[in-house]
Parts: sequence; C-alpha cells; structure tokens
Amino acid sequence: MDFIRDQPRRAEGSYRETSTAASTTRPGDRLAWIDVAKGIGIALVVIGHACAEATAINAMWARDVIYLFHMPLFFIVSGYLAKPGPLASYARQRLNALMVPYVCYLFIIGVPVALATHQLHGRSASHEFALYGFGGQHLVTYMTVFWFVTCLFFAQIIYRAMQRISASPYDWRIVGIIAACCFFSYTVLPRLHVLTALDVGVVPMALVLIWFGQIYRSLDGRPRLVFGACLIALIGLGMYLHYFPLYAFDMKSTLFGPFLPGLSTAVALSWLMFELSKRLASSKIWVACISPFGRASLTIMFLSEPVRRLLLMVGAPAVLSVAGAMIVPVVLHTLFEHNQLSSRLLLGQTVRRKSDPKTAAFGTPTR
Repeated sequence: MDFIRDQPRRAEGSYRETSTAASTTRPGDRLAWIDVAKGIGIALVVIGHACAEATAINAMWARDVIYLFHMPLFFIVSGYLAKPGPLASYARQRLNALMVPYVCYLFIIGVPVALATHQLHGRSASHEFALYGFGGQHLVTYMTVFWFVTCLFFAQIIYRAMQRISASPYDWRIVGIIAACCFFSYTVLPRLHVLTALDVGVVPMALVLIWFGQIYRSLDGRPRLVFGACLIALIGLGMYLHYFPLYAFDMKSTLFGPFLPGLSTAVALSWLMFELSKRLASSKIWVACISPFGRASLTIMFLSEPVRRLLLMVGAPAVLSVAGAMIVPVVLHTLFEHNQLSSRLLLGQTVRRKSDPKTAAFGTPTR
C-alpha cells in the first residue's frame, strides 16, 4: 500500500491516485524510484532503531547519521507526490488508508503489551493502554514508530487544504504558512514542554518537510541545481560540526536540531537519496530487490519493532533480527493483500473486484 500519497503518472507530470501495490516498477519509471527511495528509507528506519540500542562505536556512528534524515525523508516523499484536489474525499481516503490500520495494529500489539508490562509501571492495564491511545511519545518499544502514521495523516490533510489556497509552493501565502510552521517548531514548541495527543505537535514540522518535497518536484530535470543546493547544505553542516557537536533530527521527540543545519541537512540528504534512487531505478535488479520493501513500508513501520524484539528475545543475533524485521513484514504484507478483510483492516486497501474497471488494484480509485 502506498501510505505516503498518490503515485505520479509518467506522462506530462500528471498524477493519479493508486496503491504502490498496483504501481508498475519499470526501470526508469518515476514510480520505480519512489518505491526504491521508500525501500531504502524504511531499511534506515529499522537499522536506526536497532543501532539506537547498540553500544558499539560503529553502530553509534550509523545511528547518528541515520537520525539526521531518516524520518524527514518519508514526509518529503509525501510532499513530492502532493497534489491539489477535493478535500473531503481525500480525508476519507487517508482515514481508511492510515488510521484504520493504525487502530487495528494499536489493538493487536498494544493490548498484549499493556497486559504484559503494566505492572512494571505501577498502573493498570487499561491505564497503560489508554496512554497508547494518547499516542505520540507514549508509544515506545514495540510501537515506537507508530507516531509517524498519525502525524502523516494530519499533515497530508492540512497540506491538501493549503493547496486549495495555491498549488504553487512558491506562492507567498504558502511560504508564509511554512515560515510560521518553522517558527512554531523551533521557538514555540520547545518551550511548551507538553506531550500532544497523536503527536500533533510535530505536524507543523511535517508540513515544512512536505513543502520541501514540493520544491524538489519543481526541480525535476535539474539535477545540477539539486546537487548544488545539497552541497551548500552539507558544507554548512561541516562548518557547524567544526564548532558544535552532532545532533539528532528526532521528530517524535520534537528535536529538530539547530535551525539552519538541522533542517537543511535533513532535506539535502533526502534529496540526495532521491537522486540515488532514480539511478538505481534504471536497473531491473535493484528495482526487483528494493521496491517490494518500499511498497510494504507501512507494514514494516508497524511490525518491524515487534519482529526484531521478539527475535532478540529468542536469542537471534542482532543482524538476523534486523533482517527478520524487514523480511517478515514484507511476507505478511503479501499475504494480507490477498484477503479482503486483512487488506482493508491492516493495509488500508480493498481488494479489486474484476467487475469494476474504474478501480485500481486493491481498491484505490484512479482519477
């Protein structure tokens, strides 16, 4: 399922809404590089969480680098695919695609975890699960990545509403909203010291990143300009690190790093990953190896930590637990796709009916 957004058509830069499960991944196709980018991105998410618990120097370095941009990448992908259109129908589609699986996995994983751990925290199981329902930073260990889904849900809908003001990311009104979001994220939010339900406090920063995805799309076909901008951002990061220590761009914890190097580095590394993905997408082998993980990225988001932690509990080596956290969710995603109930509830999709030619595979309508 494409949990990010609608996939683009190749012809004339137009867009159509479709599930990535239904998308073609032909070498050189824009759809292919997006799946490759998401596949690499979700691998970085899994590896980053594994490295966050490690004590080896190499693992700590890997974690520090990954945490500069691994979650911003997904919001920027969403921005690249953002397009104007009806708001109400889009909100319903996003509700089914994101929040239905979110609630289902919250119960499937959260109830057993609450029953198993509530006494460790000195509260009832119902109280423990109520905190999971609050979401955001209360979702840890087995559900630590869940915050992303609710944040993406609200950010996508708000940005769709912004596009009703103007479809151009360069419109002064859109730029003004993004500037206000930056101001809130870097000056107001750090002083609030409150946990927001479903991590809605992170939504303004998510909107900024989605906007940068729109900027990247406006630079399609101009790789020299993209590489130049990225080089300037990374030079700025090097100058910053000459005087100050490395930071983490940890959106869940509302840690966005220093304003200029933090935001520019997250964007630059994401853009460079997109450029790499475009080149990898020219190879059938790379597309075949990476794109299945991109198409199943939401399922991996939900299941990678439970799988990895359970493998560690039974004595699996750390490397094997990371591999299992990637492969097992992809296998389950494939199985879920072939059942109407599991596809609807766990993937946010519906199985295509052969009698409905206007419906793309797994029920995502085309336009």
